[in-house]
Order: sequence, then C-alpha cells, then structure tokens
Amino acid sequence: MYNPIINKSKHYGNNRWFAFSPRLKRVVHLYSDLEFDNWVLTEMNPLVETFCEQPLRIRKGINGQLIESIPDLWIKWCSGKEEFVEVKYSFELDRSRPKTDMRTLLQIECQSQWCQENGYGYIIRTEREVRGNPIFLSNMKRLLPYLRHYNETVETDDKRLLRAIGSEPIKLSWLFDSICLPSNRIMGALTRLFISGTIKANFDLQPIGNNMEVWLNVS
Repeated sequence: MYNPIINKSKHYGNNRWFAFSPRLKRVVHLYSDLEFDNWVLTEMNPLVETFCEQPLRIRKGINGQLIESIPDLWIKWCSGKEEFVEVKYSFELDRSRPKTDMRTLLQIECQSQWCQENGYGYIIRTEREVRGNPIFLSNMKRLLPYLRHYNETVETDDKRLLRAIGSEPIKLSWLFDSICLPSNRIMGALTRLFISGTIKANFDLQPIGNNMEVWLNVS
C-alpha cells in the first residue's frame, strides 16, 4: 500500500541502518539503533502481515503551525488492522527536560490526530517496549539470518520437525539429537514454522540453545 519515503540527508537521524527484509524482499532504511531493533521485532512477528518504513508524509495544522511529519512505520496486522508507529527514545518525549525538542512533540501530535481522523491505530514505541525483554530481542536477532537464508519452504524439513513437535514443550537439544538434519536446516525450519504461527517457543524466557523449548501452536 505504501512505498518508503527515503530521506537522503546525511544529518537525518544517527546510526543509519540498511537491512534486507525477508518479509518485504527489499532493503529497508532505518534511522537509529532503536528503529533497527523495532524493525527486527516487526520482521519476526507472526501476527504481522506486512509493513513499510517511513510510509507517508503528513501535513497538518497544529496550534496554528503547519506541521510536517513522517511516521516511522506502517503495519498491517494479520487481523486486518492497520497501525502507524513512531519510534522514539523516552527522553525525547520528556516535557520536563529543558532540551526536549518541542517540534518533536508537535510532530507526534500531528501523527496522532491524523490517525484518529482517518481511523488508523497509532502507537509510540520507546526503548522500554522495544528493549524491555533483552532475551527475546536477542533471540529474534539470532533467528533473523535463518529467515533471510532459509526463507524458501523446504517441505520435507518442516514436516519432519512437525512430526517430532507436539503440544507439550520439548527441548531444542532433543530435536537436534532426534532429527537427522544439519543444525542450520533445523533452525531454518524452526524459524519458518515460528513465523507462520505453526509453533511457539519460550523465546521470551530462554536464550536459543539446548534448553529452549518448542511446542505446537494449538490455539
């Protein structure tokens, strides 16, 4: 639905990232480390149908000023809901901080009002949400290369894992010992099955390794 608005200014943002999105099959442009981390969580979320970074330019009068703003992300969820996301460090939103850029707050107000008027969801994600669970974020970063390099379904691998995984949690070490496949193919299949919503794992509690548990998503 959207194409990214690429800002080519060398002074826009800090720690600019260029990353390949297996879901979109193109390079995405991200303008801070926090935006990169948020993209990882979006890319690896089974509930996301598609997304676009820097999706559109919004112009709106706020407090007598013409404010222009570009949301960091548009997400279409598998439920059909569409949502715009702004990614900011919490200190950027602190009105009591003397150095807070009030224009940033006006841009957020611009986005919020536009989304409300047009029937879209709108959320602000700070480091508290994006990095609130470092184990989960680290696990998603570890899975991302498997999605990039093994994003084409290998049906035989997937079927072999599904025959081994039941509704009760089993340890990853058991899978590695029981299935005669290279570990990279097992991890590739696990990643595909997780992204498709077929399996679940305790990614939020356990770093990827022998003690991580996986099970079928029967909900």
